Amino acid sequence: MNESGTTERRRQSGGRRAAQRAATRQALRQAGRSCFVESGYIATRVEDIAARAEASPATFYLHFPAKRDLLLEFVTEVHDDGREYYSRLSEVIPARSPARIEEWLRTTLIRWPEMAPTVRFIEEAAATDPVIRTGYADLFALGRDTISAALVRSGIADGSAQTRALLAMSLHHGLFQEYQRGGFPDPQQTVPILSRMWWTALFE
Repeated sequence: MNESGTTERRRQSGGRRAAQRAATRQALRQAGRSCFVESGYIATRVEDIAARAEASPATFYLHFPAKRDLLLEFVTEVHDDGREYYSRLSEVIPARSPARIEEWLRTTLIRWPEMAPTVRFIEEAAATDPVIRTGYADLFALGRDTISAALVRSGIADGSAQTRALLAMSLHHGLFQEYQRGGFPDPQQTVPILSRMWWTALFE
């Protein structure tokens, strides 16, 4: 057996092992999400997640030091998703267009049915775990700071921009909380009203 052939076989074997590890990790993530949605974060045990993924608890701990570490991956996922959407406000707000604000709100709210189950178990965990609470709270601050910076670029004074950004984000966040509690069936019905409230908070 020549050296180059041995090296190639080792490379292929290493690639297969890496792919298997990635697949196992993804299966654990999917199982964790399902268990958290169905039973809640606190009630879910590592054994439940491992069983759903057809793995052992020992395998779980090879990929995640603790249940919290798996949950934090979902926090990061939500945070990254929020960063993408809030970054669009950097262009929407300086345009000072009610139609563009309404469209941004519409595209955001239409995703709420998909987001709500994940956010629900994150908030359950955040209520008892300060590490998770800090990571999740950063998302509100991200939206507030993005809006404030966009308002300053629009010519709004810095102190006023911070207050206006806080009002807009509080409207958005509060409505999402009400949606999670089943306060209304269709977020899209509220978009025209919410967009007028945002316009007032931002520019009037």
